[in-house]
Amino acid sequence: LLGALWRWTSLGSYLNISAVTDFARLLKNNPFSPVLVPLSYMLLGLLSFPVTLMIMATIVVYGPWMGSWYALSGTVLSALTMFLLGHLLGKDFVARFSGSLINRLNQRLSESGLMAVIAFRIIPVAPFSIINLVAGVSAIRLKEFFWGTLIGILPGITAIAMVADRLSQSLRQPDLTSYTILLSTIVFAVGGLAYFKRWIRKKRTQKRKNSGS
Repeated sequence: LLGALWRWTSLGSYLNISAVTDFARLLKNNPFSPVLVPLSYMLLGLLSFPVTLMIMATIVVYGPWMGSWYALSGTVLSALTMFLLGHLLGKDFVARFSGSLINRLNQRLSESGLMAVIAFRIIPVAPFSIINLVAGVSAIRLKEFFWGTLIGILPGITAIAMVADRLSQSLRQPDLTSYTILLSTIVFAVGGLAYFKRWIRKKRTQKRKNSGS
């Protein structure tokens, strides 16, 4: 329902990098920004707002270093909030909204644990908030969920930070050298994520084979 509201109602006008960046700038001008940014991630996570847009806007506004820290801490806190909410609501309640998804995710989490969480962060099979909510009623432990989330989202945030930093440099100094570095950074970031995805798939496949044998 929340996904439909974001997509097909007037709320959809906020699903763009410009609107989210303006919101991030408002937070930056507030003296309580270090607290408000993670809280915003937690609140928007409850509303199933796309986490990738929040990460991009945070890094654009706060820069690659501070922005990455805010994005990482905010994303992890949002994930933990939904995980604990799912645990509190219980499996029967969550199953009403997730349907058969809860059984598929629970099976994967039970089989692979930490590696499954990392895989879901690198290769999402459902919206970020939904995965977190379902994980809360699955067999996975909070410790595994925390480390899996942290490890899994770090490559994506790093890639976004690298590209955003080089893009801003290219805009300030538009010459052949800066554009060449920007292109190289994009290729490196995309290639690194692709390699990490293949590595995750390979590890999960090996674990399934070992479990089967």
